[in-house]
Amino acid sequence: SGARGDLVYGPRLAQVEWYPSAAALVRGLRKNTFGAIGHYRVGLGLAKTGAAFWVSVAPLLLIGAPALQGFGVVAAALPYAVTLLVGQRLARRLNWPGRRFLLLPLGVFITHWAFLMSIWHARHGTISWRGTKYSVEALRAAQRIRL
Repeated sequence: SGARGDLVYGPRLAQVEWYPSAAALVRGLRKNTFGAIGHYRVGLGLAKTGAAFWVSVAPLLLIGAPALQGFGVVAAALPYAVTLLVGQRLARRLNWPGRRFLLLPLGVFITHWAFLMSIWHARHGTISWRGTKYSVEALRAAQRIRL
């Protein structure tokens, strides 16, 4: 429609529960991530998901690898340490409890799972949401935002 969105910082003005559980989060992200990440193209979605996995999840998995000793462990853990520090600063600025960011590695796994489930469920050319099936081709044609 050509409307513009806006963002307002208003702590304590409104609160909305995004999803009540991790399973609901995956279902909710499943309907959108195929379009947002892969532009409704399986190959592109898998490539972007693989790249994001390599950057965000693989270092965490490598921390316990016997081949990584000393500096290797530090190098593998460094992206998470930096992210947690930035998260702590953001929490202070937003007046949130800093402990929310301690679950960041788990959130990364859940997000990657949602990406893969999004691609898997759209493999037959449709995406289902709340009991309605939408054609991937129609969604691709109407897509306005691309990441």
